[in-house]
Amino acid sequence: MMIKSLSVRLFILAVLLIFSSCSNSLKNAEVIKQPETKGGVMTVTPSPFLGQRAKIRGENFSIKIAENLEASVFQQELPNIWLEFEQGNGEVSRIELDSKFNENLKSAGEHLYRYQFVINNSENPDDRAQASYNQLMSSVNARNEIRKLEADLPDGKRKLTEDEIEGIFRKQSGLINDRYFELDDHFKPKSSFYKLKKSISKKLGYSIF
Repeated sequence: MMIKSLSVRLFILAVLLIFSSCSNSLKNAEVIKQPETKGGVMTVTPSPFLGQRAKIRGENFSIKIAENLEASVFQQELPNIWLEFEQGNGEVSRIELDSKFNENLKSAGEHLYRYQFVINNSENPDDRAQASYNQLMSSVNARNEIRKLEADLPDGKRKLTEDEIEGIFRKQSGLINDRYFELDDHFKPKSSFYKLKKSISKKLGYSIF
């Protein structure tokens, strides 16, 4: 019963994440008014963002090995994520995310580490479902909070575009998944199935098992 309830909540959260992403893309876009239709209704069409989009960069800190996999996973520092903008003279500006951005990334990142550990090690279906729910919930909340923030960028102070926000979370997820599998490689014997699972999960950016 608990698993069924969590599955329903996961489905609802996934739908909310998709809807929120679409609606916020429209909010971040400039608006162009089109001529009135015969019915007298003014149509409004969003135009694409015309500014310079950031390139999302990031890196993991040095790996930390403890007495076992679980202890090692939860000792890792979260990846450092930053933005880069190309200047007209060929130089690149590196923009560090401020503390408010990093607070939200920290919450999402910690839940992703816990999700990876539980989903790959626990045989308890309730624990696995709860970890999936918590990870998705933290991801939705972090995105919504970051959408409210403004950053000082080379083109002025502005909110990040939806593409930039998604790029930040993809970069963080990819680095966390890479680090998890590094740790897993250190502690566990490697079967052919494990190697296949690792390869697929790294390409997708999340575990499918």
